[in-house]
Amino acid sequence: MDALTDTRNTLRCGRSGLRLPRLTLGLRQGFGADDTEENLAERIRTAFDLGICSFDPADNYGPPPGSAEALFPAF
Repeated sequence: MDALTDTRNTLRCGRSGLRLPRLTLGLRQGFGADDTEENLAERIRTAFDLGICSFDPADNYGPPPGSAEALFPAF
């Protein structure tokens, strides 16, 4: 079993049966246009390799604000 299918890494959400990851990586700091694409890609790969499969690139995260949401789809 891997991190994406192992139910020990998820929690049931209400009565719906939906399962959400126990851990989400927020991209608020350190994931913005002021860093290189190589560094950003390495952070995402490392997190994924460590079992994190949920990422939060909210629309105001950066720096500058909004860059995390704009950059994340490339990875």
